[in-house]
This record gives sequence, structure tokens and C-alpha cells, in this order.
Amino acid sequence: MKLWAKIICGEKLRQNIVMVDKLPLTRANYETFLMEICHQLDISTPVTLPTHFRYLDSFNIVKYLPRDFIERVDFDFFTIENIGQ
Repeated sequence: MKLWAKIICGEKLRQNIVMVDKLPLTRANYETFLMEICHQLDISTPVTLPTHFRYLDSFNIVKYLPRDFIERVDFDFFTIENIGQ
């Protein structure tokens, strides 16, 4: 899986990172990978509901809003996009 994570504030891309792993896209692998992405971006890990993973699996993109984080965040949204295998 190859995931592109973006932190958006207003209409501007504030931070982004592309992470690659040889593991297949499963919910367990995604959650582990998401924790690593968030660690690299120095943000808290959002709460991932089954709906979030279904959107990523179906549409290759998932959007997290500030309400999806337990800690307060200073951006408008955080997206993860599946950009390849």
C-alpha cells in the first residue's frame, strides 16, 4: 500500500507525506500504518471508525475532521489517499 497523507488548513496544504509499505490494505494494517503516519507528521492519531476504512477501500480516500481526534488539532481536515499498491 502507498498512502499520501495531507494536512489541510483553509485551502492550503500545510503538511504532507507519502508512506509505502509492502503489506496489503486491510483494516488492521491500515490502522498500524495510520499511527506511523501520524507520528511522522507529529499529530495525534484520529479515531478510525469502520466507515472511515470503507471509504478508503471503496473510494481510495478518507477525510478526518477535527471532531475525529481526541486531542485538539489546529487544522481543518486530514486526508489519507491510497495512491497505489
